[in-house]
Amino acid sequence: AEYKVIDTKCLRMIPKEIDLKTASMMCVNPPTAYGLLLGARKGEWIIQNAANSGMGQAIIQVAKARGIHTINVVRRQGLQQKLVELGADVVVVFPGVRQQNKGIEKEKLAETAARIKNLIGRATVKLAINAVCGLSGELLAKCLSTGGVHLTYGVMAQEPMTVSGGQLLFKDITYKGWHLQKLRANPKAYEDMWEWLIDAIMNEKVTASSIDSIFPLSQAKAAVERAFSNQRNGKVLFQC
Repeated sequence: AEYKVIDTKCLRMIPKEIDLKTASMMCVNPPTAYGLLLGARKGEWIIQNAANSGMGQAIIQVAKARGIHTINVVRRQGLQQKLVELGADVVVVFPGVRQQNKGIEKEKLAETAARIKNLIGRATVKLAINAVCGLSGELLAKCLSTGGVHLTYGVMAQEPMTVSGGQLLFKDITYKGWHLQKLRANPKAYEDMWEWLIDAIMNEKVTASSIDSIFPLSQAKAAVERAFSNQRNGKVLFQC
């Protein structure tokens, strides 16, 4: 076995009622979801893409626990029921694939934005949480209300995202980036997050990500290969 001396400031006590598998997945997605949602208040609506990802599912659960309504954009059919069961209010399919015909591309974007507006009625959307960029990121911006914030934490599409001059000029939209270090840089806010998160998990308001597979450390190569597999359905863990 290998040992390392670690500063206690880097460690956190977890109640024994929380099992080790759940505890091992508490450090990234749930805290990030909590931080991304700090700009939203109870009763408000937010919109996010990549909603079926582990991060997207964490956002749905944290939002539900805080009384925040979610519009969730996914790339394919067949995911709606699963996300609704997690607490999603609205699930919309938008492939977000670039078209050679820019007219068709613009039309599909406008149609999806109109469908979302019809689904939420007169509600306003003040926060967009973007993990994809590309057309999907542009859709989120189009759905924002005046004064909304477009928050990016990922670039899954690996495509540029066009920022509309009209949205800046007439809707006063703010584009920002976010990562977990911003929350960690505020000790008080970070402690508040952990207090809230542990309570939410203990009361089953937030659950851990699904587990795809568990490997011993001796099979590290196989674990990494599985983690990058397109067939993976959940997190890959090590059994220490």
